[in-house]
This record gives sequence, structure tokens and C-alpha cells, in this order.
Amino acid sequence: MEEHIEENSLDLALVDQDDKRVIDEDSLPMELNIIDQPFFLHGYRRVTKNPSIKEITASEYNKYLDVLDNPKKIFERERIEALGIEYIQKDGIYYKTNVNEETLFEYSDSKNNDVMFKISSAGYIPREFEFFVFVALIKLFIKYNSPIKFDNKKNKYVFRKKRLYFSFYELAKIMNTTRGGKTYREMRKSIITMANTKYISNGIFYQKESESYLTETSEIVLIQEFKFSSILDNEGMEISDKSSGKKTRGRNYIVFSDKILSNIEFQYFKYIDIDIFFNKLKTGLERKLYMYIERNKRDKNRKKHVYIERKYSTLGYKIPVIFDKDYEFKAKTSRAFDRLKEVGIIKDCIFCHSTPINGKKASKIIICLEYDAETTKNLIENEIVDNEEVATTVLNQLEIPKNIPMELQQIGVTDNMITALMKEYDKWKLITYIMYFKRVRSKQKKKIDNGGGLFVDSIKYDFIDSQPKSKVKDILDMVEAEKIKESKTESDKLIKIEESYNKFIDEKIEIFKKEYSFEYQIEYNKTLAQLRKNIKNKKENLKQSLLILEDDKCENIKNELELINKFTEEQEKSEYFKKAFRSELIVYLMTATDKKIKTMDKETFKYNYLKKLEEK
Repeated sequence: MEEHIEENSLDLALVDQDDKRVIDEDSLPMELNIIDQPFFLHGYRRVTKNPSIKEITASEYNKYLDVLDNPKKIFERERIEALGIEYIQKDGIYYKTNVNEETLFEYSDSKNNDVMFKISSAGYIPREFEFFVFVALIKLFIKYNSPIKFDNKKNKYVFRKKRLYFSFYELAKIMNTTRGGKTYREMRKSIITMANTKYISNGIFYQKESESYLTETSEIVLIQEFKFSSILDNEGMEISDKSSGKKTRGRNYIVFSDKILSNIEFQYFKYIDIDIFFNKLKTGLERKLYMYIERNKRDKNRKKHVYIERKYSTLGYKIPVIFDKDYEFKAKTSRAFDRLKEVGIIKDCIFCHSTPINGKKASKIIICLEYDAETTKNLIENEIVDNEEVATTVLNQLEIPKNIPMELQQIGVTDNMITALMKEYDKWKLITYIMYFKRVRSKQKKKIDNGGGLFVDSIKYDFIDSQPKSKVKDILDMVEAEKIKESKTESDKLIKIEESYNKFIDEKIEIFKKEYSFEYQIEYNKTLAQLRKNIKNKKENLKQSLLILEDDKCENIKNELELINKFTEEQEKSEYFKKAFRSELIVYLMTATDKKIKTMDKETFKYNYLKKLEEK
């Protein structure tokens, strides 16, 4: 196909050509929420939660019969099938029914957060085949966008036009499935299904750009727009010329969700091997487990884990797998894990409800990445037995944490909770509690499963205050010494923050002035008029203040009066106006929807600035 995605010259011109990071056409970067959440149901029976029944006219019923018999109305027929619409005649009355399938996932996660993920469709909820089509469409989108270059200034990858033109032939080729009318019809129905399904998330769907989770007020649709070629033959193949009957790949197109594409742009993705996904693995369960393992097989420092440990309930939600008893989870997943072992993705797995670890059964699975099940089991059990030695080592090697967000992540605190903690507590309290928590954890003979939740509780309820001072004195002394040491450079840091903030504001205002000149002039005139109106009262108030304030506070008043007097003469050329106008613009641009001109208050800027320093 000659044209799949049109060039966006403005975006491409902004790319820093010196940056070597590129997503090439052979890559498959999969957005992490798709891996982490149950967007597609594997093995779930179709359940009609809220069917709607509507009485219709005989004319409407006859139109439906015409759709069934007319080969030219294939798209309309496919839409009816995809949405599970039925037309019924009973006792001379005609009815139309809609499926309206719905599923709700709701629970408290391991970090003590109440989370919810609701899937609601005008027809059927996306399942295994929709999952395969979605992945193949992402692959085509990357292929026809490539090379996708990284823009250092925007700190993201830059896509060209986000509308993807494609043919069902090339989609089937990627999916390694049969080519032909029947397959293409199923693909079209899958796209219709995805476009008619809404996802509502609370505390689950992560947005990388804003570093926040979606709330219940936001909806996600995987495919927000689509269109199929208008002319088909009887086999469902696209035809470019109606008179000659010549076949072509056509002009089908789709537009992915902005939220999904934004996350890929801002590097919230994991590379997936397309050959393993479509050629070596067959079922949706195998393929989703493969994605999940790829996502979780390394730690924050990119070191590969020896094993991945998950509760059945956690993994059951992520994939998803529906089960009531532990043996049901094993029965439904063991064949998929065997296939992953055959392919070489994992070494083995241990279902802990039937194979006890350290003599105890549990509703969890150990996915072995480096060694077989027996060797991995021995390593885990020795790790627990030797924990006292680890505790002694930790007690003798206490040190001040250098990267607070990373330390909190390793403890198990969620990203949104880390943000909340860093806003609520000062740096030194967080450091103190991180050191305290490490000490407490090192003394435990058993692994702490809910480290994030325990840490939040410990700092929230001031656990250290309830401890004998002798037990935490060394920690408190170390933190106090570090605080004194760092205070010497704090003033220099504040100066740098002030300079950076002023530069940030100046850049935003300059962009606003160039790209929104009309709005800029309105604010300019409004500020000038307001100052002229209030200047007399302002001057009188300052003069009154001089009469009642102490001498050491009068100097600032006198300086401001001097600026006001100059404003009376110089008007918009005066420093008084420039300062007032700048302050007005900062506040005005805080509510801007265009991120290029959106400002923030100094405290928020300071918090973000210090956070970046911590991460370095």
C-alpha cells in the first residue's frame, strides 16, 4: 500500500535528530495497561447482563431480512452480528434485542488500594480473537509509522498521522492466519466490537504523561474511530474499481485511543517478540501470559529475576482467568505454562497449593525463570532460612537512601501513593521511615507480602514515636547528621530552583505571546486597565502603612511606592506593570489546556524539580 499514514511535517521537524532512540518497523512496543489489565477476556463464556428488548415495526423487521439477503450490505450484517442484535417475530409482533454485555472487576490490591475495572459493551465484550486483531493492528501502526524517533525536547517518541490505513490481507499475514472472506469478516466484526466497548477504570489505568491513574469519570475505548472499504465482492475482498472488478487492499482505517497512543509515545510500553507471540504461541492465554512475564521478569535496575511470585487471585485478574478453587486455577493454566516452558520463555512453574514451599501450602504460583522447579524451590526455602544472617548484615550496613521514589517502589508502594507521600511528608521523615522499615523487614523470618501497605501505615500512624528511643537512636542520629550536612548546600539549590522556575515561566509566556497573540493582547490590556483603575487606592494604602509599620519594614513599602510613581509616568513600560502582568499571566496559564503554554505554581515546580534530582 502506498499511503498508510500521512506525514505530519510539523511534528517531524521538531524531532531532535541527534537522539539515537528509535522504534523501528520490526518492533512491537505493547502499551503496559494492555498487559496489566483484563481488556480482553480469555475463556469467559458470553453472558448477557442487561439485554434490551424493543418492539419494532414490520417495516424495520423487513429491512433486517433485506440485510440478510443482500450481499452488498455485508457491513451492516457484520455490525448486527458483532453487536449481538437479534430480530424476533412472535405472535405477529416484532422485537429487536441487544446483548449489552458487561463485566466488573473490583477488589483491594496488594497496596491496600480499592480498584475497579468495568467493561461495558453495546454488544459482546472483546475476547481472544479481538486481542489478536488489536496486537496485529498495533504492529501495522508501528510498521507504517517507522522509524519513530525520540524527541528530546518533548521527552517522547513522535508519531506521524495517527490514522492507520490497512488491508485485511496484511493483517491476516501478521496474525499468521488464513486469508479469505470468512477471516476478513471476523476481523471486521472484531474491530466493531472493540469500537463499541467502553472501559471504566478507577486506580488502575495509568497515564504516563500526567503520572496519574484514571478515575471513574473517564472512559477508554481501544478503537475510537474506524471505516471499512465501501465496495466488496461476495468473498468480502475489497474492490478498487466497480466496473472492472479489480481487487485491491482498499482504504480501511482505524484510529486508536489517544490514551493508548500517548502512553506508547511517553515510553510506557514493553517490547514484545512478534514471532513468539503469533508463530510460537497459539492461544490467548499463552500469549497474554507471555506478555505478562516479559513485563515483570526484571527489577527496577533491569536485573532479571530468578522467579516471579504471584497470588492466584492477582494473576487470575491480570490475564484474566476465572476460577473458584485453587485446583481450578491450575487446571486452566497448566497447559499454557507447559507451552511457555516448551518455547523457552520460562524454565518451570510451581503451583504452591499442591507443592508446599517451606512446608506450607499457599494460593500462589512461582514462575521459574532461571532454574527448574526443584532448584528454585530450594533457593526460596534457603532464602527464608538464612534470613537471620541477612538481618544482621542490614543492621550493620544502614545508610541514607539516595533515591526516595526508587526506595519506595522497591518496598512495594504504588506510583500514585509515592506521589502522595512525597507531597504530604518532608524528605527527612520519609528517609527515616525507609531506614526503619528496612530494619523491621530484615528481622522477619518470613517474606512480607504487603510491604507497601505496611510502610504507609507505619508513617501514617507514627510507629517510630511508639518505639523505645534506644531502638531507633542510630537511625535518628544518622538522619540528623545528614540533614546538617545537606543544609549547607540547600541555599544554593533554592537559588537554582528559582532560576529554573523563572526560565520555565519565561518560555511559556513567550510561546503564549507567539501562538496566542490575540489572547495575549487581551490579558495585556486588561492588566493595564486594572492597574490604572486601582493605582490611586493602592498608593494611599501604602502611605497609610508607612505610618503604622516599624522602620525595618518600611523600606519595602518605599520601594513599591517608587515603582508605582514610575508606573504613573511610564505606564506599560514600567517595571511595576511588567511584574504585575507576568504574575497575571502565570495564574491565567495555569488553567490552559495546551501543554505548551500551561504553567504551574512555584511550589509544584519545586516539588517536580526536587523529584527529578532524587531520580538521578
